[in-house]
This record gives sequence, structure tokens and C-alpha cells, in this order.
Amino acid sequence: MDYTIEATTKTPALLIFLIDVSASMDLPLGSKSRLEAAEEAVTATIQELLSMCMKGGTIKPRYRLAMLAYSDSVDDGLGGIQPIDTVVQLFNQRGPLRLKVGRGTNPAAAFAEAERLIRAELPKIQEHPAPVICHLTDGKYDKRYQDPEPIAQEIMSLGVQDGKVLIENIFISDNILAEPIRDLKRWQGIRPDTQLLSDYAVKLRNMSSRFPESYITNVFEKAGIQLAPDARMLLPGTSPELVKLGFQIAGHTR
Repeated sequence: MDYTIEATTKTPALLIFLIDVSASMDLPLGSKSRLEAAEEAVTATIQELLSMCMKGGTIKPRYRLAMLAYSDSVDDGLGGIQPIDTVVQLFNQRGPLRLKVGRGTNPAAAFAEAERLIRAELPKIQEHPAPVICHLTDGKYDKRYQDPEPIAQEIMSLGVQDGKVLIENIFISDNILAEPIRDLKRWQGIRPDTQLLSDYAVKLRNMSSRFPESYITNVFEKAGIQLAPDARMLLPGTSPELVKLGFQIAGHTR
């Protein structure tokens, strides 16, 4: 269980995006809205995955994707889990990714749907790379709804030969770190003892997997960031660049 199985056409990797589209995602993040930053980050990640699948002008579908946008309810943006070439065809037909803003925030429903998808897949993907869930949010869940943490913990207990299911959280908030990231290259990531200013950030850390060694190596090679061995897969989305990095990390290719 060392997260080193390669994504191939016979053993494609499964990546599930969970994207908060509650009303606050219309707020700004730099020169864009938070939702626009998410849309661009997802699109860039899919393009990067596609480039990894190109060989001699032919797409070798080494990845399978699902995209669940949620507010009060969950919208399946791709109609289930789709191979990367089908996702690209859908985007070409529909145009650029555009997500619709809702009202409330019910991440438990999104994680429950992700768990349903993964449980249905597990018998078929035991020799594949461990699935990854990438969750982007910018606020606390609505207390009318179920706490998402127990569902996330249950998902992280599931696994394949490569390792347990990985969950990464990207939290768009200015109120997460006691010390701002002054030099990303020297940042070691969010660790178990990192002081967090938000109760929801603490909850998200509990809902985040520890970075596998193979991912830490990949982040260093691609971005020059040397994460600590105990860093959690939780990123503060304080800029469009960090949101994009979070999605790229989730799409780590072996």
C-alpha cells in the first residue's frame, strides 16, 4: 500500500471532483470569482491529464473522472464516472466549464454520493491506483445537514491494493493559517500540529488524507515545494494559483 501503481489504459486512475457551488462562491478571489477560479483549475487539470494520455496523436484513456457540484443538492456534471476522452468530448460539445451557483452548503450529500460511486467501483479496480477525491469548498456546511466528517472518514477506510482512498481538501478562506505562507517553496504544508484559525479548517484536516510519499515527491518535482512527511492533503486556497495547484496535486500521475 505505497501508492505507486501506474495509471494505464488497463488500470486507469479514478479521480472524483467535489465542488462547492454555494452562494458565497460568487465572492472574489483575486481578480476572479471563487467559482471562476475553480472552473479554471478543473479545466487546467483535465487538460494536463489529457496531455499525459496522448501518445502519437492518440488518446490513451489512463484516467476516469467524476464531477459532483453541490449546494443544497448534488449535481452530477458528467453523468457518472467517465473516461478522460469522453470528458474532453463533453467539454468540446458544451464549451468551457460553467458551474451554476446554488444557495446552501451540504458537503455530506456530495461525500455520500462519492462514497456510493467508489463502493460500486472497488470490486473492479483492486489492481488500479488508489482513487482520489478532490474537494473544494469556501465555507462551513449548513448545520441543517449531516456532518460530512464521519462520511469522509468512512471513505478513507476503503481501499485497493495500492492504498486507501485519498481525500484532498482545498479550503478557500483567508482565515485558516495563523502564519501566512510567505514563501511557497519553503512551506511544509498543513501538519497535525499546525495552528488553524477556523473550526471548519480543523474539521477539513480531519477529513484529509496524509500525503503519500509518492505525492510528496511529485509535488517537489513539479512545484518545488518540499512538503513534510506528515503533511495532510489540505491546501489553503488563498489565491487562484493555490486552487489550481490543489487540483493538479489531486491529479498526480504515477
